[in-house]
Amino acid sequence: MINRDPLPDYHKGMHLQGFSPYQILEASRRTNRKKMKEKSTLEKEIFRFVNSMMTIAVNEAMKDIFEDWR
Repeated sequence: MINRDPLPDYHKGMHLQGFSPYQILEASRRTNRKKMKEKSTLEKEIFRFVNSMMTIAVNEAMKDIFEDWR
């Protein structure tokens, strides 16, 4: 059975604190997953912002284009 006790975030001095190699590896994996999730959330927010700004810009450009034809 794998022990799922709370591990701290990975840091370079874990071996000096008595953590086993497996615990250090598991802490590293958890920390990397957490960073990727945060990055993924940030990327989604940036995409939403850019998408909304582009929509506004395209709509304004379309108004300008068709305004000349009227």
